[in-house]
Amino acid sequence: MHPLTDHVIEFTLNTRWQELPAAVQHQSKRCLLDTLGALIAGSQTPVAAIMRKTALEQFGGDEATILVSADRVSAAVRPWPTDFMEMPWTSMMGTET
Repeated sequence: MHPLTDHVIEFTLNTRWQELPAAVQHQSKRCLLDTLGALIAGSQTPVAAIMRKTALEQFGGDEATILVSADRVSAAVRPWPTDFMEMPWTSMMGTET
């Protein structure tokens, strides 16, 4: 693995919530609330409906839950919506991984 990846994994595994400064804890809570808000709001968009319908049609199963909708699909669908950062157009946006 890459040394930076190893460092991030080690930091994540060895850091305790109580050890983080109050400002970091506060910002972490804000980021979590922001993410949840975006998830809930985004789940109501036409694009989310298309993705949910496609996932249900293409990845039948009951190993994984589509967040917010509670629809069940195969675990194989899990990486599909999160692969955005791997898409070719991200190089044009300056978000290459």
